[in-house]
Amino acid sequence: MEYSARLRYARISARKMRLVADLIRGKNVNQALDDLHFSNRRGAVFLQKLLRSAVANASQNPDVNVEQLYINLIMVGDGPILKRFKAAAMGRAAPIQKRTSHVTIGLTEHKKAKTAPVKKGKARKVETPKDKAAMAGAEKKKVKPVEPAAKKAAPAKPASDKSSSKTKKSK
Repeated sequence: MEYSARLRYARISARKMRLVADLIRGKNVNQALDDLHFSNRRGAVFLQKLLRSAVANASQNPDVNVEQLYINLIMVGDGPILKRFKAAAMGRAAPIQKRTSHVTIGLTEHKKAKTAPVKKGKARKVETPKDKAAMAGAEKKKVKPVEPAAKKAAPAKPASDKSSSKTKKSK
């Protein structure tokens, strides 16, 4: 099951927030919290609060093991832009865009699949029916090995004499 939390109207641009979101995408929750704690980026504070909120949402379900949660989804989108003006030279006004962002985070619990024990040894290639057909075709066509070409002298071109060239006979 997926547990999520949303942060809306965060006063940081989505571009800056995505840099931090890419750091924690796909990681275990505890590892992601550590990475955010030691990150110097401003967006890390927003994402740390959001991640703690998502973990709290997941912990409401008694069947969930919080240690097994990992970040399945993290989306950062643009929010509305606050448009302001700043005084500029010669009585002009320069526009300022104060960007906001929306962040959605989704957590999923790792499922430990029961797998057969792996035998140690050399890795073997599993042959598919296509591989077998290709091998059978290669055996039928006995291909001769290519020998390296010896250095051949370029054939000498005959000197072009006008007298020795073929001329059309006229009647």
